[in-house]
Amino acid sequence: MINEAQAVAIRSPEGLLFRLYPAGLYRRFLALVVDFFLLALLLSQLAMLLAVFAYVGLALRIVLGFVLPLVYHVACEWLWRGQTVGKWLMGIYVCDVDGGQLALSQVLVRNLFRAVDFLPGAYLVGMICAGVDSHGRRLGDLAARTLVVSQQTTWQPSNSSAIQVHRNALRDYPQLALRLRQRLPAELLVLCYQSLLRRDELSAEAQVRVFSALSAALQDIAPFPDELLATLPAEQIVRNAVALAVAERHLAASSSSGGAGR
Repeated sequence: MINEAQAVAIRSPEGLLFRLYPAGLYRRFLALVVDFFLLALLLSQLAMLLAVFAYVGLALRIVLGFVLPLVYHVACEWLWRGQTVGKWLMGIYVCDVDGGQLALSQVLVRNLFRAVDFLPGAYLVGMICAGVDSHGRRLGDLAARTLVVSQQTTWQPSNSSAIQVHRNALRDYPQLALRLRQRLPAELLVLCYQSLLRRDELSAEAQVRVFSALSAALQDIAPFPDELLATLPAEQIVRNAVALAVAERHLAASSSSGGAGR
């Protein structure tokens, strides 16, 4: 359920107004539980392997018990756009406070603080911090300037004329419209919008290349019927897809906000 009161509003240099929704503590806890059991399984298998070697001491096993979780969280969040297996299953991810992708330094800081959070005194402080902070940030998030947010992200363009269409032909294909709404990544959506916004700055040849590439990327996400491709130029396909995505996401956000109010 979307809580508009907790939404983080971010305006990009291109004039896009994004709203990020901080993940609830319950979903974050479930994600942590999933990651914990996954790591416990990996550690148990590693312990069985190391038990074969008599010279492997208890100290080394304890060190591995600290290093493996750290490597797991850092590697996943850095390579998997702010997600671990648990976060992926719960539909949440970590991002910069400005909504951008994480820097490696941010991933390292927030996960090094994770070890501090589990110390007896610091754990209580971390729980209080996450409960008091308006965005549910723990100490590591505050230090790294990061947010744990839901994948439910809405945005609206400042210049809606760039995506206005008289009649959106994509709406005649409900299955195609559904796939675009569900699978269109925010990065590609923003790139399409930027290209439409700046189309007049491009030469005719550049426009053809850019919109052909974007149209191909959209078709990789959701296959378009041949009759639609035969009647719509690449630029119109991009414009229709962006207009459809904006309308659907705005409607979803409005409906969720209204439901929360009731």
